[in-house]
Amino acid sequence: MKHKSAQVLLKVAFISCLIIGISWFSSGKEAHAVDETSVIIKVAAGEDISIIAADHDAVVRKTIPALGLFFVQSSHADALAQLAADARVTAVYEDTIIEGQPRFSGAVGQLLEAQPWEPGTNPRTAYRTQWALTNMRLTKAHTISQGQNITVAVLDTGVDLAHEQLQGKLVAGYDFVDDDPIPAESRDGLDQDGDISVDEGAGHGTHVAGIVALTAPQAKIMPIRIFDDEGRGLYSNLVAGIVYAVDQGADVINLSGSGPEDELFLAEAAAYAAAHDVVFIAAGGVNSLGYPASYQSVVSVGASDKLDYPTDFSDFPDILNNTVYAPGTSIISGYDDGSYAVWTGNSMATPFVAGTAALMLATGSCDAACAQSILVETSHPVVIDPGTMTAYGRIDAFDAVSAAAQQLHTDLSVMVLDGNSIQTDHLHLRPYFKIVNQGNTVPLHELTLRYWFTRDGISQQQVDCDFATVGCTNIFSNLGLVAGTAVSDTYLELTFSPNTGNLLGGHNSGNIQMRVHKTNWTAYNESNDYSFNGAAVFSQNPQITLYHNGNLVWGEEPTSSTLLAPPIDPAPAAVRVQYRAHDADPANNSIIPHFRLVNDSSSAIPLSQLRLRYWFTDEATAVSQAHCDYAAMGCDKITAVLGHNGSQHYLDLTFNAAAGQLAAHSISGDIQTRLNHTNWQPHLETDDYSFSAAASFTEWQNVTLYQNNVPIWGIEP
Repeated sequence: MKHKSAQVLLKVAFISCLIIGISWFSSGKEAHAVDETSVIIKVAAGEDISIIAADHDAVVRKTIPALGLFFVQSSHADALAQLAADARVTAVYEDTIIEGQPRFSGAVGQLLEAQPWEPGTNPRTAYRTQWALTNMRLTKAHTISQGQNITVAVLDTGVDLAHEQLQGKLVAGYDFVDDDPIPAESRDGLDQDGDISVDEGAGHGTHVAGIVALTAPQAKIMPIRIFDDEGRGLYSNLVAGIVYAVDQGADVINLSGSGPEDELFLAEAAAYAAAHDVVFIAAGGVNSLGYPASYQSVVSVGASDKLDYPTDFSDFPDILNNTVYAPGTSIISGYDDGSYAVWTGNSMATPFVAGTAALMLATGSCDAACAQSILVETSHPVVIDPGTMTAYGRIDAFDAVSAAAQQLHTDLSVMVLDGNSIQTDHLHLRPYFKIVNQGNTVPLHELTLRYWFTRDGISQQQVDCDFATVGCTNIFSNLGLVAGTAVSDTYLELTFSPNTGNLLGGHNSGNIQMRVHKTNWTAYNESNDYSFNGAAVFSQNPQITLYHNGNLVWGEEPTSSTLLAPPIDPAPAAVRVQYRAHDADPANNSIIPHFRLVNDSSSAIPLSQLRLRYWFTDEATAVSQAHCDYAAMGCDKITAVLGHNGSQHYLDLTFNAAAGQLAAHSISGDIQTRLNHTNWQPHLETDDYSFSAAASFTEWQNVTLYQNNVPIWGIEP
């Protein structure tokens, strides 16, 4: 905003350059002389704009009462300075050029022009089946919503009103370039912007509108022409278009364009849309967001490719927490004169986001603010630089629409490969897993996997993670015993750390290579194992079970009428667990359990064979962390990690070889531990399975102890 100051007077020289843009603005059925100056003003309350304009030999061309704006034109070159000096004028703005497309690749690369569809092929099929639909999982999103009863305003170069893609989808719009109610595409065959390309913006609006129609097939499209056939426009027409869209009932605004200047009247127009619960989606410019994309009330968009890499023109150093990416390379859509074209740009990515917002609003469970936050929260990370900017992602329409509809679609499966090269008599079990997610994105720590087998003997067993794409340190393994069937008496159970992150919809966990062996190195016979299928390549196996928050979502657990005799385990060691709550307050920000291990047997027990678990519920979304505050044997000999089994979380304590032995008829001494959230959010312990307010050490069966992964004390929840 330019107030009445010396700064305004200094900018009068800019008018001679602006006139070039005004010659475009003035084209159409209300043509004006090329030497006219366009100024945007506000006036003091009670003042008459017609009198002010007449006093300055100016004409009022547009009025936007909602924002108190008047667009005036004058034949005087110093009109800007004259109006700024008028006491009746409270604000003066210069009009600014806005680009209707990301015009270049990179900073100074090739002009991104449309490529006409090749003759002899079927563009309609290519349009409906192009890569972006799979990338964004649009087809699955359409099973929930298709954008019914939602209107998307497309502020652009106008549209081909007769194009087959848009038939039955258009509602009344407006042409702010020619100032008439027919927002059609237009070509004049002239290079008006002097870039050696002619009419390079023509067809842009039709292409953008066609992408909206593809993304939200039942939504209505309101075409509003604010750009000429060179893909250039003025802030004045943009602001007029925004207010028009809001006032005419649009639910979503799509602006595939970016301007260089932050002007107060443009920010006010964006705020006007937000105040009327309209989702505003705007393209970023060439490697800089520009405006209005930089406003927090606007969802800014960059283009990504098939591999989820940002394009070379959408690397935004000024990226914001409301920025998302969408497919924007080699996108097929309509073009002017009923044709089709392939185009690349942030302009193409933006209508995919606007169409997805329409799908979300059509669920009836999400308003504009909800849609904006969910678009960001459900996006999939884009690959920029390793370890940087991963918070900004490419939108996933299925995840976004599911979240907007308050639905969770679980579609998980397990694939397995036999790492033993199909040998069924081996010293190791080597199942390699991939968890495949075709449903909504889920946190990996909510999943539990079980591989069922027979132990073929009574020897103790050991589990190792040899490799995992998500990191072996993020995988917790456990061996469980079950009442024996003909095909299983044991299962290998895998759970995941909260640090593992999400299993994205449409993706898999990557390879998880596990190994199980007996401590006496006797062989397994896998031919009678329930989950064994000897697959040489990854393939689905419904005899491996997967659980989401404790509910079976894949596979069938083994059952048989022919029971094996229960396995004969070595006599469990007579070890008891004593527990006390150092802090008996069940609602502060820490859990502080203390333990002692009591060996009643006549034999010493290696502490490295023992595993202790304290069970609790974790109501918070923040990550928890575990600490050993003191141990008689030394905290450096204890490993404390956090795991979970469905909804039950646990503190898992193990001991390394340096811990030595728990002598016969002895007590380990105090083991003092502590849990807290990383953001110090309170833990509510009243519903924790292992919590007791006991202030002194007491035997407590709700803490469990295992020797060589076999339960020897306590009862699991």
